[in-house]
Amino acid sequence: AGPKTFFLQDDAPGAITLTLGAACSGASFTDVGATMSANEVYPSCSGTAVAPVWFKFVAPASGTVRISTDAGTGNTLTDTKVGLFSATNPTDYSTFSIISCDEDGGSALGLGYMSVVYATGLTGGNTYYIAVDKFSSSTTSGTFCITVDEISSAMLASSANTCATSIESPLGSATG
Repeated sequence: AGPKTFFLQDDAPGAITLTLGAACSGASFTDVGATMSANEVYPSCSGTAVAPVWFKFVAPASGTVRISTDAGTGNTLTDTKVGLFSATNPTDYSTFSIISCDEDGGSALGLGYMSVVYATGLTGGNTYYIAVDKFSSSTTSGTFCITVDEISSAMLASSANTCATSIESPLGSATG
């Protein structure tokens, strides 16, 4: 076996296409070498922009997805924030609108610092964009895996999906 190739896409116009329901195999993606572009949007649920990397997918007819960096093996990036965006023009960040965001919602890897975003109400057949950023400038860049799955009843019934991790708890009167 030859050397492993890691994929990096530093800007939204060239976002890497993710296949709905494709499993992770290892840690195929990286944020090593990523930079922040002028006016680039980022997962704004936590902290500041560092150096997002970009992915895109086509929404299923149900309009429901789970996006996760809390998967794979051999990840060297261990603290992410993930934002889901709609955009009318992927070459113009001013047309991007954040739909959903998560930081520290994972429960499968490490201490829970990876991210899981759930979204409903997407328009089936439309392309959506995902920004994966590291938590802060002091977070070490590295490799990771990302999945996009259509939400299933099994995901909703899972005891692992409690809306709380050891890192953060939900705020407000609603519960998970």
